[in-house]
Amino acid sequence: MRYGKLIIKEGCIGPLLLLLKEGTFSKAQENVTLAISLLSRDSESVEEIIRVGVPAVLTKARMKAMAARVLWHLTNGNSLTCRSITESRALLCFALLLEKGSEEVRYNSAVALMEITTVAEKDANLRRSAFKPNSPACKAIVGQLLMIINKADSELLVPCVKAVGNLARTFKATETIKIKSFRDYYFTK
Repeated sequence: MRYGKLIIKEGCIGPLLLLLKEGTFSKAQENVTLAISLLSRDSESVEEIIRVGVPAVLTKARMKAMAARVLWHLTNGNSLTCRSITESRALLCFALLLEKGSEEVRYNSAVALMEITTVAEKDANLRRSAFKPNSPACKAIVGQLLMIINKADSELLVPCVKAVGNLARTFKATETIKIKSFRDYYFTK
């Protein structure tokens, strides 16, 4: 992690993200994505990546797909990264990307949400803080996941079903009834 700390110390996160955002899709951008993923193993690096602006990368369609992919890899098994992402209001962004993104953006967003919910299933504090059943972000995410599940979109179906399954512990019986009512109201007509 010595080089990771050097990258942060020298202020290179911003230029890496700029290359990711502004360059044409290339091997260099793939390497930047890999570098950012590797940096995510350290909490200081994660904070710096988020501070400098992974959310700012969410602009052009290709960049949205790449940013969602980066976030997917950053969240894989990393409670600290998941907490940083959920505290930054990115869940609402994911809900929007699931609804309006390109096919690749939607897939990467669904898998990122699956990873976040997988971590939240095991981390009660993250689950309680990020997925409060009455929060707008949680409602938006669950709503989008249920809409995708109802449509049975083949590529998105598995990550969305897994994400909803991972959230099962989040909801009490009364809230589960609300989800069933939501599903029945919107999808049986």
